[in-house]
Amino acid sequence: MKLKKDIANGIHPMEERRKINRERKEKREKKLELQNKLTFGQMHEKYAEYSSIYHEKVRKKAM
Repeated sequence: MKLKKDIANGIHPMEERRKINRERKEKREKKLELQNKLTFGQMHEKYAEYSSIYHEKVRKKAM
């Protein structure tokens, strides 16, 4: 019944479905992008930490 009403009103169900799927996909991509940024930030912090430890050891050996 709703399908017939939508078609009569000029709303194409497949286009609506594509629109909804596109919106969901964009939300997922934004969420993943935020997770990746956080992961990259955490990775950068760990790298800085390990790098400073390594450079301290190298400096001690050089002295």
